[in-house]
Amino acid sequence: MPTDFVESATLIDSNASASYGNFQGGVVSYKLREAANDRWHGSVSTDFTTSDWAGYHIGTEDGLNPNNVQRQDYLKRRTAYEITGPITDNIAVLGQYSTQSASTTKDKYYRYTETDSVREDSKNKFYRAQVKAETDIGDFTLEGAYTDYDQVWENAGWRNMQVNQAARGLTSKLEHNYDFADGSLGGVEFSNIKLNSKLTYGSSRSLNDVNGNIGRAYKQSVVKSKVVTWEATELSDWCRTDPSVTINTICYEGATGDKDQGQNQVSWSQELTADVWQGSLKLGASYTYTDAYRRRSEDAIYYGVYTTLGDVTGISAFNCNTQDECSNEMFASNKAVYKAYNIHAYLNEFSTYGELEQTWDWFNIRAGTRLSYDDYMKNLDISPRVVATITPWDDFSISVGANRYYNAQSLAYAIRDQRPRSQSYTRTQTSGTVNDWKMAVVTGNLGDSASGLNTPYTDELAFSISGVESLFDGEWRIRFLDRRSKDQYASTKTGNNYTLSNDGTGAYQSVSAEYSKDLEAPDVAGLENLRFNASATWSRSEVSNDSYFEDSLEDDYIWYKGKSYTRAGFSVVTGNMDIPIRLQAGLSSSWLEDALTVDVAANYNLGYTGAKYTDENVTVDGKSHEIYEDFDFDAFVTFNLSASYQVYKSDMAGLSLNVRVDNLFDNLGNATASTTNPWLIGRTVWVGAKATF
Repeated sequence: MPTDFVESATLIDSNASASYGNFQGGVVSYKLREAANDRWHGSVSTDFTTSDWAGYHIGTEDGLNPNNVQRQDYLKRRTAYEITGPITDNIAVLGQYSTQSASTTKDKYYRYTETDSVREDSKNKFYRAQVKAETDIGDFTLEGAYTDYDQVWENAGWRNMQVNQAARGLTSKLEHNYDFADGSLGGVEFSNIKLNSKLTYGSSRSLNDVNGNIGRAYKQSVVKSKVVTWEATELSDWCRTDPSVTINTICYEGATGDKDQGQNQVSWSQELTADVWQGSLKLGASYTYTDAYRRRSEDAIYYGVYTTLGDVTGISAFNCNTQDECSNEMFASNKAVYKAYNIHAYLNEFSTYGELEQTWDWFNIRAGTRLSYDDYMKNLDISPRVVATITPWDDFSISVGANRYYNAQSLAYAIRDQRPRSQSYTRTQTSGTVNDWKMAVVTGNLGDSASGLNTPYTDELAFSISGVESLFDGEWRIRFLDRRSKDQYASTKTGNNYTLSNDGTGAYQSVSAEYSKDLEAPDVAGLENLRFNASATWSRSEVSNDSYFEDSLEDDYIWYKGKSYTRAGFSVVTGNMDIPIRLQAGLSSSWLEDALTVDVAANYNLGYTGAKYTDENVTVDGKSHEIYEDFDFDAFVTFNLSASYQVYKSDMAGLSLNVRVDNLFDNLGNATASTTNPWLIGRTVWVGAKATF
């Protein structure tokens, strides 16, 4: 969705209201533009970027590009249209359409000889329509939005894998707002009473369509002590040894099978708000029904490890003995079978909340509670929320909040309960004769049932002080945040089986300082206004290393300190090694009677210890792993620039031009490259225009 369609965005980084649920961190709330009832309005906007404007650099440690890999070429475009206005005295309509497209060309990996480059094309179309009617029985809104996304690409790391990723999404809403007359209940006076009711329906589908369901990881060369000791000849028409790496060259052929997932969802919610005593009251309830599915139409087979003549001694050729995936030079010694499935999961969710906010002179308190239940977890989750603020004098306040948030992964685990695990098979050779396949371990279904466990949650303690400093009259805030995640899902191994438990934990602490001020504009021709803002954040996070992460055929694997991780699981380690201190500063200015605006932002990250890919791989349990090691990353600073110039403006129309430059001074920071992907992107530039009428 383009930013032109967003009226406002609100970031709630702590002390979230009881009206928000199903999360364990912050909330970003978007308010979209609504139908205008004063007159007809319209807008057209477009912007684009190209690789010709990007700063490309060779990022390998020695500054070389031994395989002569060409940089990526790309072109990205975004266009948005909007029309809105009244069709009668009490009915207004809105129509929006946007499209985003991207075309990219990049080199195939050096090891593949049949084609030099591959192409990737994507297009995302978004449609939204709204009708608003003001009636004697309240205001009605009927709205629908549809997303149509396609991405077609060829995998540069495989010989011939072609992928068509598609996503379709529909959301619709019927909303009613009604204002009641002031009244009383039990002697308590209520005013400004409003009732909001919503009925929504949504459906979504994501499809991963590839050109095959059998994948092979052929071994083209064997490397020992960084020396090539053996090379295959039967693959030479399409696969070659990569001389720039010091590990075995693996050539991938085939594809990983189609997958399809989606859901249909119906929801009903109501929220009643009113002014009472010295503040306001909010009551709400909702019900959501979800029908979700995942499908794999055919079994997928992945031959992940091949034994070659270079791996054995005293054998001149293998005797296949009618075995599959076998030749004179090599045979598959490990395979994984991913069984077909068609899974449905149904979930009923209920929630209700109440919240009261009151203010007495220098003291404000907002207290609420949210209750939620679903028929998969079968837990009644109670989330208390409270924040108190004291303002002992003007322009100074102190806030303390204590809150609990529960997560929203019930549906995902209801699906996982039914999905079968992959089944591994291994085989060996005896005096050159290839033996039969043997089942490694009977794995069955995933067996990670969350039903019957506690719902993971996070307890939050937030403390902040804010005010206006007397020296320059700038606004400032200092905030401390402590989050403790409890009852998190963890993977517990018993024998050869993994089960889900609530043994996972997590913690996050941060201290941030913010400052902003409108500056007195110096005597510079055309300069009207200046505003300065700055922030500094220290943070650390920790997640227990037994936290659960999904393992699938498409996962990438990482080997770090003698342990195997999926890429998702590795975020546990890198999450514990976050950049500890970040500094930000910005200067906004307006010129020429506000026709020109220029914003400059700087981001400074202090040095830290993290994990870095060594450009080497190792095979563990039939899966190729990227080897990561600890690395001391340097401090670095980047600058971003954005500007907009209003070429024409009248009461009814306008035309503006805009430009955005990210990483203005082309600083690569701590980005890393490899001989396979030696290019790094620094500076990027977007240009665009917007017309309104």
